[in-house]
Amino acid sequence: MTSHDVVAAIRRLTGMPAGHAGTLDPDATGVLVVAVGDARKLLPWLRLEPKRYRGTARVGLATDTGDAAGRPVGHSRAPWPSFADWRRAAAFVGGRRLEVPPVVSARKVAGRPAYARARRGEGVWLAPRPVDRLALAVERVEGPIWQFAATVSTGAYIRALVRDWAGVLGHAAHLVTLTRTGVGPFDLAGARPVPQAAGELTWVPWHAVWEHPVVEVDAAAARHIRHGRWPPGLRLFCPGPVALARQGRLLAVAAGNGRFARVFAGVGEGDD
Repeated sequence: MTSHDVVAAIRRLTGMPAGHAGTLDPDATGVLVVAVGDARKLLPWLRLEPKRYRGTARVGLATDTGDAAGRPVGHSRAPWPSFADWRRAAAFVGGRRLEVPPVVSARKVAGRPAYARARRGEGVWLAPRPVDRLALAVERVEGPIWQFAATVSTGAYIRALVRDWAGVLGHAAHLVTLTRTGVGPFDLAGARPVPQAAGELTWVPWHAVWEHPVVEVDAAAARHIRHGRWPPGLRLFCPGPVALARQGRLLAVAAGNGRFARVFAGVGEGDD
């Protein structure tokens, strides 16, 4: 399933609008954060990194996509790196790095996704971009296969990490399996398979994932906010984003004094 397929399924199952907080490759499994209803409007301000993964890769063959679905584009031969070799190489590819994204990726080139151009046979060159590879761990090595765990920033590609990791050791490689085990405060333990999601939604309070300031307002201010008006006398003493709430209910996100970034329509009734 693509990330779009997952969102469409959740929309059908819940009968509510939905949106995801970052794509997951169709061949990968694991955590995809999906916001339902008004929660979609909070996505720009949520902490959705770092991203945590567990994967399996094969050394000896490089593909044009960087994973097992691609066409072979390079080879290397045994002897294969040992557990100690992979651990030493991790020190050279971890940390803050400039990473060249895979050619088959969602990065835009002249307004079109790189994968669309690549699949039409067009030449594609993607500029390197800074990423943080925060933690890399080798878990198991069996011949040409190695299993690993990685914690990375948003924008990092695990297929590119595998390519670079093996490249340090002079080998071609590609990603075989990948599971995203966590995104920011969301983890695999709290996730649900798509067919079960509608009946087993775990409702997470907005304040459980909100990491910016919160200002509690009175009933009069809540009435103004509900109608999209900045409350007279309300002054913020920190830059936005700031959550404006009444009795635990989120009314709006302020971008600064006198400016709303988002007002949540329909909340605040009865705050008299």
